[in-house]
Amino acid sequence: MALDPTELGKSMQLALPKVWKEIKGTDLPTGGDPKDSEVLFRAIALGLLEFLKKHEDEFILNVAHELPTALPGPPPGRSTFKVVHLNINANLPPP
Repeated sequence: MALDPTELGKSMQLALPKVWKEIKGTDLPTGGDPKDSEVLFRAIALGLLEFLKKHEDEFILNVAHELPTALPGPPPGRSTFKVVHLNINANLPPP
């Protein structure tokens, strides 16, 4: 499944009241046009995903894997693999 900026922005928008209450101790003030926060969070999500996609080859990742004892093949134990290319699957508009 591709990462979608609209879905990510909606998740941020839905999280806002909970985080507001946790930090401020009060409910999120009502009023205003909810489309305003939708624009803000969708723009943040789009910018984040575009940034990650642009810099995906700059991630340095190591994946540790524990080989099970019940399977045939290499002896059990922990192996680490270096990931040399990361492909961020994001549903982004064309540049």
